[in-house]
Amino acid sequence: MNLVPIEEMVSHLTSRPAKRLGVFPKRGLIAVGSSADLVLFDPRKIQDRATFEEPKLRAAGIRFVLVNGWVALDEGEMTGARGGRTLRRQSDGSVGTVDLVEPINGQKKEIVNGH
Repeated sequence: MNLVPIEEMVSHLTSRPAKRLGVFPKRGLIAVGSSADLVLFDPRKIQDRATFEEPKLRAAGIRFVLVNGWVALDEGEMTGARGGRTLRRQSDGSVGTVDLVEPINGQKKEIVNGH
């Protein structure tokens, strides 16, 4: 729909919420020392396919999803890796992480030049 430039959309979904939660630059930024939460997608092909009748249909155009460095989606297929952590606001207003599960079936995958 080209409502906003892709750079602004990515910022709106990544660094802005991380700054608002006070977890930037540990999250919401691609940098050494930051958590590797990444989505590799084709902006020409990305499309929400979920409907009210089928709410769990995966979006089209997403190749890889990494959560804390664990490959959760590999070429459109779920891997079973669960590298996520719950972020909880503490009583002092800060945000901390809570480990709920250990990653399972996780695979580190080197993605070079889109391959």
